[in-house]
Amino acid sequence: MKKGSVTIFSLLSMMLVVSALFALLEAGRFQGMKRLTTLQTQTALESVFAEYNTVLWEEYRLLACKQSNVNLLMEENVADRLLEDRFVTNFYQFRVEEIEQQGYTRLTDGEGRAYIQAAAGYMEKNLSYEMAKKIYNQYEGIKSIQENNDFDFGDIEDALKRIKEEASKESAGMVQNEDAGEESINTAKKKENPLEIIQNLQKKGVLSLVIKDTSELSEKEMDISNAVSKRDLPEAYLPMPEEADWYTKVLFQQYLLTYLSSYTEEKEHALNYELEYLLGGKATDIANMKTVVNQILALRETANFLYLSSNPQKVEEARLLAVAIAGASLNPAIIYVVKNAVLAAWAFAESVLDLRTLLTGGKIALLKSNTTWTLDVDYISSIGKGYAKAKNCSNGLGYKDYVGILLLFQEEEQLAKRAMDVQEQTLRKRYEEEGIYLEDWIFDVNVQVSYGYNPVFFSIHRVLPSWKYRIIVQEQFGYGYE
Repeated sequence: MKKGSVTIFSLLSMMLVVSALFALLEAGRFQGMKRLTTLQTQTALESVFAEYNTVLWEEYRLLACKQSNVNLLMEENVADRLLEDRFVTNFYQFRVEEIEQQGYTRLTDGEGRAYIQAAAGYMEKNLSYEMAKKIYNQYEGIKSIQENNDFDFGDIEDALKRIKEEASKESAGMVQNEDAGEESINTAKKKENPLEIIQNLQKKGVLSLVIKDTSELSEKEMDISNAVSKRDLPEAYLPMPEEADWYTKVLFQQYLLTYLSSYTEEKEHALNYELEYLLGGKATDIANMKTVVNQILALRETANFLYLSSNPQKVEEARLLAVAIAGASLNPAIIYVVKNAVLAAWAFAESVLDLRTLLTGGKIALLKSNTTWTLDVDYISSIGKGYAKAKNCSNGLGYKDYVGILLLFQEEEQLAKRAMDVQEQTLRKRYEEEGIYLEDWIFDVNVQVSYGYNPVFFSIHRVLPSWKYRIIVQEQFGYGYE
């Protein structure tokens, strides 16, 4: 048997080689753990956010999961499932020590700005930039009309008062005879005062004028005393975006028009007229419908009065009718006041016909022309009889287009809160559960997961058992639409 020997130098050299080898193995193990813990955290977050609210997605195309489920699901997906893998358990030997939510974004954060960004982010892939610009240009055009017009809108009540003061006997002879049958236009001019007729129709309310059968209107009602728009919402954990730019406003407006119900497109939600609720903010569908009808009527009156006032032929027709109404009074000041009142009454009457067309699925041009104008001045008094409608314009705007324009005039935060009002109520209705609050639902979270491990290829832990190492993984994850 041969004997061998080794020098102390060789032993020291071998120790250095083995130490270097073990150091490399430990470094490789660390890099493997680092990659695996990051991957495991990301996978767990994906699993957590897969638990989104299906009703909110199916009805409104919004993705959100309940905030209280995040930690529980993270523990299930990171810790429990990780230990099922024997290779990971035996080789890497790390464990989850702490899961901490460092911040998250609720749907209600930023007074509705987070909700706006979520909705706009979804719509960005469904609406081209060019189409959004076209929609915004329409809004700018209407805004310019409303803010910069310097026309003298006629005051019907003042005109009637002036007529009675100047020519009481003649004006009394022009009061409408309700018992009279069909008469010629010339006879009607003598017995009917269209200004008085329009004034009476305005006092009765517009809804019955523009909807043929008001009994078919939705009678749904919801409790808004504790709605999102009425509650004190918690402050945001993460920074919120500043005021939305024009593109985000249009994207958000188109989201609302697409996924919320309206008079012309009812859905089985908490309210049938959700878009109308955004503008009215009332508890019932009927009350919100009244608000929207009046707002569209005011919009159409402005546009129609603009057309009439800029058309010399129409102005002359209004002046001749004003002379006939004023009777014996040839005072130019009186004629001017009455003429403007006739133009206002004419614009109102045409706007009523416009609304009837819009509410039955037709389209009305934003600014009319001779070919798209419907009502002759002699028939102003007849709008309360029957259900005549304005001419349909194939290249005009529909009811939802006008609602969309009105939405662009509103504050985005208020629209967002009211949209969440109806969505929250719809969730409660579907789940038959009153304890659903949208501030409990998040679409973005910032998580820190701490993983602990001990060395395998070094024996430090035998000397100091309390020594251990940590890998801290930070991930921000949410429902992005990139």
